[in-house]
Amino acid sequence: MALIDLIEASKKFGDKIVLNEVNFSANEGEKIAIIGKNGEGKSTFLKTLLGTLPLDSGRIIRQNGKSIAMLSQTVDFNANLSVKEAIKQELVEIYNTLEKYEILHKKLEEDPSNKDYLQKIDTLMTLIDSKDAWSIESKIIRVLKEFSLLEYENRIISTLSGGEIRRVGLCILLLKNPDILLLDEPTNHLDVYMTSFLEELLKNSKMCVIFISHDRYFIDAIAHKCVEVEQGKLSIFKGGYANYLEKKTQILQSLAKSHETLLKQLKSEEEWLR
Repeated sequence: MALIDLIEASKKFGDKIVLNEVNFSANEGEKIAIIGKNGEGKSTFLKTLLGTLPLDSGRIIRQNGKSIAMLSQTVDFNANLSVKEAIKQELVEIYNTLEKYEILHKKLEEDPSNKDYLQKIDTLMTLIDSKDAWSIESKIIRVLKEFSLLEYENRIISTLSGGEIRRVGLCILLLKNPDILLLDEPTNHLDVYMTSFLEELLKNSKMCVIFISHDRYFIDAIAHKCVEVEQGKLSIFKGGYANYLEKKTQILQSLAKSHETLLKQLKSEEEWLR
């Protein structure tokens, strides 16, 4: 069963049709690149998946209990918090879950046969496992370090540059480890080393990652398939950008030959009519 499905989905702004009865599905662990010309509706597509932009018609189906999060082009934080405070605030559910686990674990030590404690601990362990959150503090340090933010962990958000703030937002989403991660140009403001770290992290993750990128090398590194948004329709190509480009070229060449054949046929018809 897919993590998320779009069924006969349509969306338009005024007279411009952005999505025209499109179908789409994504599974656990899939890495899907959304590509297309500027203005074709790539960001709109992600927002419809997130649920912040309602469809005009059609349906979005997401598996019960599956989480979804998105890194947009702009990131909004409480500007008065430090980087570390902002991260902990965004990860409050994970910290609360870990705290509940510790409290119950101590209670279980005092009452080892309590079935209610055992069941609750089992549920909490499953949740912590799903978020890979047992060593959250060391993960925070590593991610901040890899994105050159560790030295800024006590800096106030308002003193950071736009690119640094966006990297903080990316760190938070990676630490949250949602089931479905939506990324809009994730490699913006990343150097080659940061991009390489992000590639490896995403490739080894169970997250379903649906992303927009103009970085063909990043797409080739992680994408299982490319979905092209063009004139309100979706076209699916297996593999990364290089494979998409090859298949797209073949399609365009085929269309050109068909057009040339049609012109020859029309010319023949015109001669016959004479």
